[in-house]
Amino acid sequence: MDKEDLQKAYLDLENESFPSGKRIKFVANLGSSQEIAYHYELICKDWNEGRNLHLEGSFDKHGRDGLEFYLNSWMKLKMKNKVY
Repeated sequence: MDKEDLQKAYLDLENESFPSGKRIKFVANLGSSQEIAYHYELICKDWNEGRNLHLEGSFDKHGRDGLEFYLNSWMKLKMKNKVY
């Protein structure tokens, strides 16, 4: 799925209050996609909103690219919050 398809699927899930079966399928599709940044964005949104949708459950499917993206994002955040 591309980002546009994932965004539509997420909005549909949100409108349906994230039913378990559809959410599990979406999480699998998200992890299988090439949309690492969007996946990370949704994980952060989920955590910030306290929804506990477990979107992080398939992030490891992105492999090395996902790990590099995560580490780069973490380092940017750490540098942004660094006090001089």
